Amino acid sequence: MPKIQFIDLIGPQSQNNPPKRQRFDSSGLIVDAWAKELTDGIPREEKKEEWLKVLEHDGSKLSWADPSFHTDPECIRTALKQNITSLDDMYSSTENLRPIIEEETLKLIKKNPSLIAQCEELAKQIDFIKKAIETNALTYCYLSLSSKENEALASLAVKNMGSLLKFLPLAFKSNSAIVSLAITNNIDSFLYANGQLKANPEFILNAIKINPKAFNFASNNLKADPDFVSKARKINPKILNDAADTLKIELNFLPAIPDLNLTLSKCLLKKT
Repeated sequence: MPKIQFIDLIGPQSQNNPPKRQRFDSSGLIVDAWAKELTDGIPREEKKEEWLKVLEHDGSKLSWADPSFHTDPECIRTALKQNITSLDDMYSSTENLRPIIEEETLKLIKKNPSLIAQCEELAKQIDFIKKAIETNALTYCYLSLSSKENEALASLAVKNMGSLLKFLPLAFKSNSAIVSLAITNNIDSFLYANGQLKANPEFILNAIKINPKAFNFASNNLKADPDFVSKARKINPKILNDAADTLKIELNFLPAIPDLNLTLSKCLLKKT
């Protein structure tokens, strides 16, 4: 029996084999389960080549292929590239296929995080979404609103990419735990935190322990508060450099800055 060439089957009709040609539509997509007979009698590797051609046109037809191809990474990858949702039915109905479908989907999401928005079954699985965020934190930006409002997912997103704090729901921008994760990853993400946290002395002091630059994001009132600045300087003496100008000339801060104190003493001696 001669090898059946896929390209022949999707070409113009011929009088030699009209029944088989009618099994394909004008785009070359298989329209019924006759596809299971597509490569009968052909060695497996050659059969795989034929099925890859089919999957390039319609990834959902993987379910019609020989079961040995259902767990073949290349076949799964080809099907998902054609349509990220093409294997949703197989994912739902065949539990043992889920790990490999997830693995291949994550490889695609790593390169293009927006694909999560097209996923249907997988996007319902919190554990899978977590894996997707860990693979590419930008995945969070393309989640459904309900998923974005999941505190665990939001926390994971900023833990991996602090600047994503900008895209979190407003309520999370005043969540001290989430903001702490964000600034631990990227101190500049403090810019997107709620103003209440920037005016919270206890939170700012804890943030300074994470990164001294957190003082830069404190409210102007805190920067002008001698008691607060004093506490901040106990954590990091250089904090005074970023304090309000009115505090920089107060004598009770000078002893902690030897160079500035020495300069002032020299000036006083010259005047005398």
